[in-house]
Amino acid sequence: ARHLLDYERYRSTEPGKGLIKTDSMETSRGCPSRCTFCYHMHAKVRFRDPIKVVDEIEKSHRETGAVLFNFFDDTFTLKKDRAIAICDEIIKRDLNLTFYCFTRADTLSKELLEKMKQAGFIRMTMGIESGNQEMLNRYNKGTKLDQYERAYRWMTELGLETRGSFILGGPFETHQTIQDSIKFAKRLPLYRAGVNILTPYPGTKLYDTAMKGDNGLRLLCNDWKEYRRWGTSVVETDVLSSPDLEYYQKKFLREFYGSVKVVFYHLKLFLKGNHSYYYFRPVIFAIVERLTSGVREFFRPHKFTLPAGKGE
Repeated sequence: ARHLLDYERYRSTEPGKGLIKTDSMETSRGCPSRCTFCYHMHAKVRFRDPIKVVDEIEKSHRETGAVLFNFFDDTFTLKKDRAIAICDEIIKRDLNLTFYCFTRADTLSKELLEKMKQAGFIRMTMGIESGNQEMLNRYNKGTKLDQYERAYRWMTELGLETRGSFILGGPFETHQTIQDSIKFAKRLPLYRAGVNILTPYPGTKLYDTAMKGDNGLRLLCNDWKEYRRWGTSVVETDVLSSPDLEYYQKKFLREFYGSVKVVFYHLKLFLKGNHSYYYFRPVIFAIVERLTSGVREFFRPHKFTLPAGKGE
């Protein structure tokens, strides 16, 4: 019922332009993966017909004026032939629109990414979760670190904006595993990143683990107002308290978005005409944090503390 929405109020960022009118849709529903932090509502994946997908894109563009389409499939590239079929249909109709999707490193190939670039894809996001392979295994992610390195290298070569998300505070997370994630994020050809503190939602395997509290992860509260993933941690590990995880979240974002590589990437986009505060907010946060964190640490340094029940 798109006619019920004012599409002037629905905008997303395109790297070189800033905020533009956008629409969102699903072309499939479900995920066969079994990540421990996710609730598996739809184990069997249902796929929409590629022709009907592009029909809806074309109809929305005509009626709403949207020019950027966000695909909110769990993994748009799960079925390679179907993803290519959608791209081929977009190319055939010469729609001249742009697209964004979520994907997984183990579903990508250079051929597929080339086709997506040709169809108008400008960026894609992958859930990296951790730069430590043992942590990835604990999340039952089913991916390897070198798969991310290869996939992001392909994206960069094709001029696609690279985005990734990380989780802090999984079972048996340590100072070292978080440092591994920060180093990995900075080493990758990655220019946008989300960093979330693990929030174990009911129905997930990690919720059961955190409730039991005996396998490297403990849930600290059931106050839903605190389940924000940002700024507040509702979990602790065997060696990291909730304040430690909150500290590392800011440190991660400060170091990533404050790195020379990422700052220069955003500076180039600003000079090209992207003046969206929304888009540059993470970089502004990192710069401000870099300027103030030293003073803050001097007067009130963060003191790492072992979680309750783990000694002094």
